[in-house]
Amino acid sequence: MATKEKKTGIIGPTIFAGFALGFVYLVFLLPDGPEECGSASSAYAMSQKPVSGALNSPSTAEFPSISAPDVSVTSDGECLYTVTAYVDAQNEFGATVRTPYTAKLVAEQGGNGWSVLGVELD
Repeated sequence: MATKEKKTGIIGPTIFAGFALGFVYLVFLLPDGPEECGSASSAYAMSQKPVSGALNSPSTAEFPSISAPDVSVTSDGECLYTVTAYVDAQNEFGATVRTPYTAKLVAEQGGNGWSVLGVELD
């Protein structure tokens, strides 16, 4: 009796390989979009150090929660954040005063840090 050799097709493994490569690309290689540019909470936290540094008594600085009504963090969608908030700290006479501020920050692509573009205390 003659034995028939079973032919194996190349189409099935090729399709499987294509799906596998597509999956790997989507899960591991596709950029994450806005998450690569930090977050509103990170921008708010990063705004506090330069603001404290501009105060007469930085060690007395108290910042509100990001969820406080007078705190706003906006993003332009291109890694640029504007933080509008306030800080309570002692002035040169020892009195605690509330100082509103606006800070502009940019997140480095890929989450490698932040750059402060400017801080304005009102």
